[in-house]
Amino acid sequence: TQNITFFNPKPATPYMQRWELGFQQEFPGGFVADASYVGNRGTQVEINRNINALPNQYLSRSLFRDTATNNNLTANVPNPFMGLLPGTTLNGSVVSKQTLLRPYPEFGNITTTTNQGYSWYHAMLLGLQKRFSKGYTLAANYTFSKFMQASEYLNAADPMPVEVISDLDTPHRISVSSIYELPFGRGRRFLGGSKGFVSQLVSGWQVQGIYVFQSGRPIGFGNIPFYGDASQIRLPKDQQSPDRWFNTSVFERSSAAALVSNIRYFPLRFATVRPDPLNNWDLSVIKNIRIAEGKNLQIRGEFLNTWNHPYFAAPDATPTSSTFGTVTSQQNYPRCIQLSAKFVF
Repeated sequence: TQNITFFNPKPATPYMQRWELGFQQEFPGGFVADASYVGNRGTQVEINRNINALPNQYLSRSLFRDTATNNNLTANVPNPFMGLLPGTTLNGSVVSKQTLLRPYPEFGNITTTTNQGYSWYHAMLLGLQKRFSKGYTLAANYTFSKFMQASEYLNAADPMPVEVISDLDTPHRISVSSIYELPFGRGRRFLGGSKGFVSQLVSGWQVQGIYVFQSGRPIGFGNIPFYGDASQIRLPKDQQSPDRWFNTSVFERSSAAALVSNIRYFPLRFATVRPDPLNNWDLSVIKNIRIAEGKNLQIRGEFLNTWNHPYFAAPDATPTSSTFGTVTSQQNYPRCIQLSAKFVF
């Protein structure tokens, strides 16, 4: 057989609809708070599709491996294309029954695009900003959201893509950034009258920090024979570890029981089963030294991933794998310390 790909000759134009409503309030001390709702709808999203998939009507509806159906579909039958397609696997005297049951049996997979995809997103955004005054500034933001999509087919021959939690869904995100000029030295509250070496030593210090927390994105699963309760997959937080991230005991792990020629019912993703959240601090200490009029030296010490907190990658989601349910890598770097100097003139 020969796999082919072709461009959709009548593509539709994808479009996004966005709406937003927000409120903002200023408070004494230079603080500004805002709250808003954001909605987004994606329509006619372009997605890939195999138009030569075996129709669902020939697949087994069983939740278990259906050996009889699989043997029937893979059985060899006389090949009506014998001798007509030289150089392909369809040129012999026999061919599997499932090959002839495809819409276009003389080909393998026929991949094109359709505009059946769509998505929707809803979010609440809260923010607090402190304008720079009295030596410090602050910006804090929190987003609570949900992102759903229909851009994949649960079964290749399904008429429409399945509605499921998006693989980009991050329901919680917190970001805080701040700059604080320490109140010491020239023109400051403490030791403002100091001179000479003492003034140079205590003046011009700044501390900066950035904190980010973000929920992990849903873990994707394959077509798995599953007989338990989906609510049992997620483990309580105090039971999670890199060696056992979710409950593997509720899955069928035998390769001999893997589904073949079955309709898929198991979801692509679960909103409750996610990898480690991002939880990161970056801090920096800055010293500004005035050398002369128009000449300044800045020395910076930056501590990336300050507390050396590991950000684990998604666990292995293949039940037949020996590392199923375990985390085998991390997505961030260990703590990194950078020292630099800059002369401004």
